[in-house]
Amino acid sequence: MGAAESTLELHIEGDPIPEPDETLIVSFSETNGTVIAETLITILNDDSELPEPEPEPEPEPEPEPEPEPEPEPEPEPEPEPEPEPEPEPEPEPEPEPEPEPEPEP
Repeated sequence: MGAAESTLELHIEGDPIPEPDETLIVSFSETNGTVIAETLITILNDDSELPEPEPEPEPEPEPEPEPEPEPEPEPEPEPEPEPEPEPEPEPEPEPEPEPEPEPEP
């Protein structure tokens, strides 16, 4: 006959999916199939829902590029003033005609 006592280690991988408790039967048997011992094992549900993932933050809007200042308009050139017309020369006065001398008698 074999050992009267032995240890069986079961590694259970958990997951985040909530589900009911699960049970299984572990049977110890001879190589010919004769069951030596059986035990009922219950895996308790200790899963918890994963927290909701944090929402992705809204991306920061890219700042509007500052508009380039409009070039200042060049001032319109002031029109050159029309030259003032030269004053017309005053006509020289005509000399008064000298009276012709009267002939002597």
